[in-house]
Amino acid sequence: MKSQARPRALTRAQTMALLERLSQVVGDEGGEPKGAVADALVAAMESVGIHPALVHAFRQTGMVVSEDNLDLWTPAELERWSSAVGEYLWPRRAGAASLPGR
Repeated sequence: MKSQARPRALTRAQTMALLERLSQVVGDEGGEPKGAVADALVAAMESVGIHPALVHAFRQTGMVVSEDNLDLWTPAELERWSSAVGEYLWPRRAGAASLPGR
């Protein structure tokens, strides 16, 4: 498995590339079901090289957090998003205490 650098919030360039790619995938019709839109956004995120932990956080929270929109989220929302990133990066940490012998 390829090692990746620690994830950070999306850069402006990634945000713009993501929005451009999403507009190509989803279009401007707006009538697609949420599931299809979410799937299109995940595909767009992956195609522009967004870290898999950030994609996972979107899948868990529905939030796309970037350097440009940090001020739009409440502290509780950012904590939930950050926790989702952590779940991806450290999947065993949450359940380690419940393992036999611990």
